[in-house]
Amino acid sequence: MQTTMRTAARTLLIAITVALATASVGASSASARTVSQYRIEGRGWGHGIGMSQYGAQGYALKGMTGPEIIQHYFSGTVVAPRPANGPKNVRVRLKDGLQTARLQMTSAGVVSQGPASMAVVPGDVLTIRIASGALQVTRTRSGVPSQTLASTAGVDPVVTPSTDGGVKILFDTTYPQSGTAFRGTITAHVDGGKVSIVNSVPFEDYVRGVVPDEMPPSWHAEALKAQAIAARSYALRGLRTGSYYDLYPDTRSQVYGGMDAEETSSDFAVAATSNLVARVGSATGEVAQTFFFSTSAGRTATNEDIWGSSPLS
Repeated sequence: MQTTMRTAARTLLIAITVALATASVGASSASARTVSQYRIEGRGWGHGIGMSQYGAQGYALKGMTGPEIIQHYFSGTVVAPRPANGPKNVRVRLKDGLQTARLQMTSAGVVSQGPASMAVVPGDVLTIRIASGALQVTRTRSGVPSQTLASTAGVDPVVTPSTDGGVKILFDTTYPQSGTAFRGTITAHVDGGKVSIVNSVPFEDYVRGVVPDEMPPSWHAEALKAQAIAARSYALRGLRTGSYYDLYPDTRSQVYGGMDAEETSSDFAVAATSNLVARVGSATGEVAQTFFFSTSAGRTATNEDIWGSSPLS
């Protein structure tokens, strides 16, 4: 969704030279020129709508709490528990358009596809590709022959580790040790004739993987709490319907780094605001659209001013 907070604010410097000429009345004339230089400084990064993250940090340093920061930037909202009928898990499409996907187990577990299943242990590598129109999973284990799971057309294989975070996605096949760990389960799906990888993860664990990738985890605890509330609200407003996944792992939704992104400070902020969102008007109102961005230099804008769309709550 947002311009990620790893980017620093930029400074705009403009030098303007102004020439002023005057002419005398009559036959004789003379001109005078005055040269002046003006330094105009401005700062800002992002779309300017909703919560300024640097602003949240500034307000936190001045003593405001996370909920107070949210209510400052999203006027008319109340910080309250999210709707009880909201999803317990969210499905994040980590990668799509793959010819082959590779996963590595760091714990024991099982990979299942319809009625077929296969046990996995730490160190096993699972290779997933499309064969004869169906997804095919092959397990490679050191010292033993590879084994392929009996595939069923139209059925997605699911990898369920016995330990939370016990599976890594090997996005870079050149350096298999550079995999990223994700909590929950991993599902492979055929999309456009290619392999997509989806992480089904408990909602609060999803937020744990978002906050430190959208705001520096070294920032003030109350700023991180505001980010957690905003991220939770934004995810609920952005859930896709009628699809095999709910959210993207990047700025099309929010930047989500999985288990490897988690930090103690941001985990604390997520836990301290557990299930809290911004709601419009009252504790039972609709979940607010909590856009956020990097730096505003003290002034934000409405979505209709920037994007020309209808006003959003």
